[in-house]
Amino acid sequence: MRITREALLKLAKDFVTQRLRSDPALLGVFLQGSLLEDEPLLGGITDIDLFLVHSDAAPQAREVVRITDEIHLDLAHHARSQYRQPRDLRLHTWLGHCINGGKILYDPQHFLDFTQASVRGQFNRADHVLIRARNRLEYARQIWLELQESAAHKTREQEINQYFRMVEYAANAVAGLSGPPLTERRFLQQ
Repeated sequence: MRITREALLKLAKDFVTQRLRSDPALLGVFLQGSLLEDEPLLGGITDIDLFLVHSDAAPQAREVVRITDEIHLDLAHHARSQYRQPRDLRLHTWLGHCINGGKILYDPQHFLDFTQASVRGQFNRADHVLIRARNRLEYARQIWLELQESAAHKTREQEINQYFRMVEYAANAVAGLSGPPLTERRFLQQ
């Protein structure tokens, strides 16, 4: 099977239809990630990033579903309560960008439409962009301070992992000034 963007979109929509049959608490679903870009494949593999919003508490935070060796679904489960203040979400480091650039696949009550419109309104205002970038920079600073203070209590592997996490946040603070944060899969490429 040749992997095309259209085939991946069909897989996403079919999954949503199937999940709706087994999960009556599913309130909305939106698509995010590489599938919305021109080239969804990276090294011949891809994932389909879906955000599932539940009317009650989310059953789990994250779920990965294997479709083939080259394709998997990366599902983030959220409770509707996370979306109660949609204007505040435009300042959220990751979720703001996900909602702003996401494609809604299921939203019978139009709450995601409202949320997305609220997030998109003034999303690129300079002070909002700066707040998101500063949040990332502050995470990087916190990690740097942790590394300085508790180096004796960590293994070398833990220090290296923290260091790279700090670099990721710092780089994403810069990337956030002109667009969305860089995901792990596309960090070095972009």
